[in-house]
Amino acid sequence: MVRLPAGAQLDNQQRLDGRLFTPETAGGPQAAAPAAGKPKGGKPAAPRSDLYYIPLVNRNSEDSFLLELRYTVPGSGSRLDCPAFPVEAEVQPAEPAIQKLYLCVYLPEEQLLLSEHGPWTEEIDWELGRRLRLHPRSDATIDGLLSWVAQNISLTDFPTERQAYVFWALNPSPPPQGSLHLRTWNETALDVAILAVVILLGLVLVPARATMRLMVVGAAAVVLIVIAALAPIFARQILSGSLALAVLVVLVIWGVWWVICRARCCALGSGGSSGPPAGRPVAPTPQPPPAVPPPTAPAAVAPTRQPPIQATLVGEPAVPVEAVEEPPIAAEPVDEAPVEAVAVEEPPGGQVPVEEIPEDEPADRGNRPRGREQGGPRHG
Repeated sequence: MVRLPAGAQLDNQQRLDGRLFTPETAGGPQAAAPAAGKPKGGKPAAPRSDLYYIPLVNRNSEDSFLLELRYTVPGSGSRLDCPAFPVEAEVQPAEPAIQKLYLCVYLPEEQLLLSEHGPWTEEIDWELGRRLRLHPRSDATIDGLLSWVAQNISLTDFPTERQAYVFWALNPSPPPQGSLHLRTWNETALDVAILAVVILLGLVLVPARATMRLMVVGAAAVVLIVIAALAPIFARQILSGSLALAVLVVLVIWGVWWVICRARCCALGSGGSSGPPAGRPVAPTPQPPPAVPPPTAPAAVAPTRQPPIQATLVGEPAVPVEAVEEPPIAAEPVDEAPVEAVAVEEPPGGQVPVEEIPEDEPADRGNRPRGREQGGPRHG
């Protein structure tokens, strides 16, 4: 017994091991019981249309089989529910064991997947496609999965010319806990939104300084990095040729504005009358110096009393002087000869007695003092 998503409508291509079969609608307590007694018109309530019996006659419970169900679910496709195998005592006493479940989603070419939510993991290979945007390339993955499931059984063709996204989960819960939620948007609308946001931001920053522009560009780069870390699918859809074209347009606008500003500055420097650009200060034009009149005869100037000049003495800091003591010089003692003084009494009358030396005393002549030989006075 299998339970299809709510509102599902079966097609005519149901196969069991490659052979067509017709599933039977299952009754049950909820299917046979009326909603509130009897509805209007006296007709009983219709049985549940989401439960179906799969005829497994003359089959061993341990043998594997391949079941192909094709059905249509109304809605926008933002929520995808997988078929479940409920437990029923008489028909299916135990729930089948599901280890790994793959879900292949095909979206139209004009629709882009922005994000996914649920207990599912993406298994997508990306390649650069039209409009310089990354597109999923999962054909090889899907072909490998179908070959692994079918083994030697031929499968019915399922024509798809759309973008394929592959997701997988380990034993997911029944819906709605185990549902896969997708958020999609039109590709053209996304490109227009990217162009509008980037170009509008560039026009707002036209009169700003270069430092402000660099700060805004850096902040935008940080935002893109954060988006790539938290929502990688959305980041891949943003980084496309539309973003590159919008950045190129902004750079051209900034370049034209820079040329206009340079032209205005040159015009102001040469005496032009054009005003300065909005939001940017312009240095004043230097004026020529005033004409100096010819010198004239100096006029008598009354003496004026000059205010006294106040002088402030500034003392220089004292320079420390280091006193150096010279060692004393030892003086050698000098022995002086003693001077003998002889007192001579001058005789009265002022005459000095002269001693006569006789001629017959030659031996003592040489020992006498010279002054006595000359007849001079004797001094002490």
